[in-house]
Amino acid sequence: MPHPLRLEFPGAVYHIYSRGNERKDIFRSSQDYELFLNILAEAALTFDGLVHAYCLLPNHFHLLLETKDSNLSQVMKRLLGLYTVRFNKKHQRSGHLFQGRYKALIVDKDAYFLQLSRYIHLNPVKAKLAKVPEAYRWSSMRHYLKEKSPQFLFRDFTLGSFNSSEAYRQFVMEGLSQALDPFKDAMAGALLGTEDFLEKLKARITKKANQFHGKEALFRKPLPDILKRCDDYPRNLRIYLLSKYARATQKQIGERFDISNTAVSQSVKRLEARFVKDKKLKQTVEEFQRIMSNVNN
Repeated sequence: MPHPLRLEFPGAVYHIYSRGNERKDIFRSSQDYELFLNILAEAALTFDGLVHAYCLLPNHFHLLLETKDSNLSQVMKRLLGLYTVRFNKKHQRSGHLFQGRYKALIVDKDAYFLQLSRYIHLNPVKAKLAKVPEAYRWSSMRHYLKEKSPQFLFRDFTLGSFNSSEAYRQFVMEGLSQALDPFKDAMAGALLGTEDFLEKLKARITKKANQFHGKEALFRKPLPDILKRCDDYPRNLRIYLLSKYARATQKQIGERFDISNTAVSQSVKRLEARFVKDKKLKQTVEEFQRIMSNVNN
């Protein structure tokens, strides 16, 4: 079955998220937070990455990261791998620290960058870990209000859209009344951007294919193309096919079937669980995938 999109190319911007295995804490002390940030700083320097924002919470973290080269996987392997080894050694544990693969949404820098910066910095407030975002120690927000910041934190692009750091703070606080959920609003669960951004990205891939990794998953089909080819299928199968192959957000799929975003996700997982025993169902999905691969966008 298709894997989550891991598209890497020069100048890509990502919202990265990862949670502790079994939702357990990945930070148990201030030394753990500091260790993670030190490794992040080293990885950013080694692989020429730009950290625009970060927020570390007890059992998960968020990053807004830009890569100058096609090397997101290298950055994250260094960060998560080294941190896991050192965390396990310090706390005398073994095994996976993080839950599955990290999520990495490709971000339309023109349309969604500032919204994501705000979303990341508001996490401690919404989690009731701080009354105001700059009061939380393990977020980059407080550094946006100071004259100097850590060397690995790149603030110029973000602050370039505001007259002052205080104006940026006001913008962040205005987000408390908004409900952006980047993972539910993402197109095909992998890209947060406009249709125009997607088309430009596809054109760029076609022109310079050797600069891109994981590009196949980007070429999902428009929602109507999937709908008209699975109209006679059972409801749960249609939900699955739209989720896996359509250029649509989880929210859009939920609205079409009058169910919540969570219900969409649960429906997909239930159907996937049937593949092991229901070979005919799996063959149906594989045949559908072959048909769609021959359809032009």
